[in-house]
Amino acid sequence: MIFLQRVTMILTFCLLTCYGVSQDGADLFKRSCAACHSIGGGRLVGPDLAGVTTKRDNVWLKGLIKNSAEFIKSGNP
Repeated sequence: MIFLQRVTMILTFCLLTCYGVSQDGADLFKRSCAACHSIGGGRLVGPDLAGVTTKRDNVWLKGLIKNSAEFIKSGNP
């Protein structure tokens, strides 16, 4: 449970930084991310985000969240 709270907090911070507005993190995830990603529910279109903060650092995550298309084009896995 603590792990999911950490992931939610990090994603919320990154997404709020990207959007520059204050929004509910769970709602933002549902509207912007949940169609392609889950947190602990398995792979959808995009990867499952469970454990992502142990696999990637904040700089990497922020770069991907801010502009995923450009990030992927740059050759990042």
